Amino acid sequence: MERDLFTPIKSFFEEQGYVCDGEVNDIDIFMQKEDALLVLNALFVLGGEASPKEVKKLSFVDKTANILRDNHYGLFSHVRAGLYSITDSGYQAIDEYQDTINLLKATPRD
Repeated sequence: MERDLFTPIKSFFEEQGYVCDGEVNDIDIFMQKEDALLVLNALFVLGGEASPKEVKKLSFVDKTANILRDNHYGLFSHVRAGLYSITDSGYQAIDEYQDTINLLKATPRD
């Protein structure tokens, strides 16, 4: 029987209360939130207003433009063509998730 390499990761997330079944699961959502926090932090470091290209360069998140445009968590505001800023909710998220953001920044990304 071949061992599934993702079993330990799946087990960890299930122990944390995440649901790990189906095509889109809580692990996918968790990873999307991680990327959104990295994009948010990069936008903050850039002064709270920047282009997707500038944010991507600092955040190292390939889907930066999509994250800013789709704005699933209400963290960003589209100021004008090619320019985004942080919403009040975004600033609250920075305060609330600062420890998580610091951990994500310290973790190497593939």
